Amino acid sequence: MNNMFEVEDKITDEWTFKIWSDCEDWCSHCSEEKNKLLFDDQTKTAKCTKCGHVETYDESNWNFIQAKRYVAAKYIPGKYLFNEFSKEILFQKYLRELNHNDWTSWLIHDYVLAKMRNDKTIQVKLLETAKLIVEKMNYSIKPWKTLFEKMDASDPEMFYQVPQILYEFAKRKLYETTSKEDHNAIMRSYLTILTSTYCYSRWNGDRVTCWVVSEIIQLCDLESETIEFYNDLFSCDPLLEDFQDDLITGKKREINITDSYIKWQLNLADKFLHQSKALGAVQVAYDALTEIP
Repeated sequence: MNNMFEVEDKITDEWTFKIWSDCEDWCSHCSEEKNKLLFDDQTKTAKCTKCGHVETYDESNWNFIQAKRYVAAKYIPGKYLFNEFSKEILFQKYLRELNHNDWTSWLIHDYVLAKMRNDKTIQVKLLETAKLIVEKMNYSIKPWKTLFEKMDASDPEMFYQVPQILYEFAKRKLYETTSKEDHNAIMRSYLTILTSTYCYSRWNGDRVTCWVVSEIIQLCDLESETIEFYNDLFSCDPLLEDFQDDLITGKKREINITDSYIKWQLNLADKFLHQSKALGAVQVAYDALTEIP
């Protein structure tokens, strides 16, 4: 039986083996090998594809793990929600799969993300899809035209739609599949996923994804002390300096990933010193100078 949380292999493979380093998708009984587990939703078990070990979960733990797996694969920051669907398939999703508000949110997320990436192909496809919906559903074109005008305006506030929309969908899935008592725990796990995504994206020089991640973290429903820690962490990163201004002006900024990483860690060390956290300052300074990939 296929797991209800299964997604495209290319997404789960990329996530499992490159980004989510503490993922339950790996067998803990295989020495150093990142061997993928096969999840069975009917029996609530995970079986290793190599050693054959079978892990059984109770209902609560199973829902917890699967919610994280779903969100990690479905709502990856910096990725288009509509992926590579044709406008005809996107129309079918509007007609049969998603309600109007959710479909429109996905449209806004992908269109604004494409604007941030200067991806004209995606923008044109989404505009043509909206025209197709207006035509086939006999809608008034005015609301759709107004929406695209807002998304095309040189307004930095529109960029915040991307992290906001992605977070709302991720939070909905995380909360609806876990008990209220597990909400804090699963949100902390989500922070771990986001941090891993940030680090992976940073070494790929993906400023857009790093910015989206940093903004999602500020939205997470956790105590202020936790959010402040992550804000301190990413606010020190020179990769994000003048990010929105660069988007508005179209400026292409050349950033040396290794050099900026060192500067990031030294900035963080300086912040720790001002917070009287000498041990933390020494640790990140050491990391900056000795653990360059």
